[in-house]
Amino acid sequence: MSRDLYHSPLLTIIVLTWNNFGDTAECLHSLRKLNYPQYNVVLVDNGSTDGSIERLQSEFPEVKIIKNGKNLGYAGGNNIGIEYALSKDADYIILLNNDTIVDVNLATELIQASHETGNLGIFGCVNYYYNDRKKIQFSGGIFNWKTGDIIDTTRHKIDKGQFQLLKEVDTVVGSCLFLPTTIIKTVGLLDNRYFLTFEESDLCCRVIKAGYKVYTYMGAGIWHKVSVTGQAQKKGLNILTYYAVRNRFLFLIRNSPKQFLPVSLTYHIARTVVYISKELRKRNMAQAKLLLSGLIDGILCRFGKGYLTE
Repeated sequence: MSRDLYHSPLLTIIVLTWNNFGDTAECLHSLRKLNYPQYNVVLVDNGSTDGSIERLQSEFPEVKIIKNGKNLGYAGGNNIGIEYALSKDADYIILLNNDTIVDVNLATELIQASHETGNLGIFGCVNYYYNDRKKIQFSGGIFNWKTGDIIDTTRHKIDKGQFQLLKEVDTVVGSCLFLPTTIIKTVGLLDNRYFLTFEESDLCCRVIKAGYKVYTYMGAGIWHKVSVTGQAQKKGLNILTYYAVRNRFLFLIRNSPKQFLPVSLTYHIARTVVYISKELRKRNMAQAKLLLSGLIDGILCRFGKGYLTE
């Protein structure tokens, strides 16, 4: 990772990890291959207890490691990394999930795209499925405020080069989020109340409200294993379902246009009740309880860490 302060802006790549050596090591190995001349990697550990951080420290001595000591979630953990990057005068930041591998041109392409748009926006890239290298998991989308859903016309399609290279969107996905630090200094950090999921969409809304843009750049890509961190340590449950249900309330209340808020909240409650009923019919009581907990906590505005325990 060379440093050429005169010619190239400084990029800091922040990778968050929690009890996951294998995926994180593969991610860091892919970052070593980036062809951008001036970048550093910061690994933020959210209180791992499995010995993985010590192994990673030994295998990747060039990586700066920050140990939080406890699980601060996606928002809190990444905020620690962002604050560190700002203290070191980084020009750009990439928030990168540890269950991804990156294209060698990722940093170069995103920085070039940012330059070409006047550094007046944040970027996402195309997320491909890890096990289906040309199939798109997500790239970026537009909000349907009546339902609170995100519409992504590229999702689950095979990339044959048919999509617009650069497009303006409402939101991108947090698995790879490119941020000029000038914008972060204006709009602030991720909202810690989300803990996990929706914090990147909330940030995108704040970016747009501040007069900047949100873009998807299809010329840059990662391969994502998808929801590895969402698998609970409790009986195989997917904790992401709890946070997705709960955090949609916070996201809609904060960001939905007022005329759509009653409709979107009603739709979300009704849909979640249907999901709970389906789990009960399958006698999946634990998953039904998880969904119900998310629904109740969302209605009562109980946010933060919530269901997940150390």
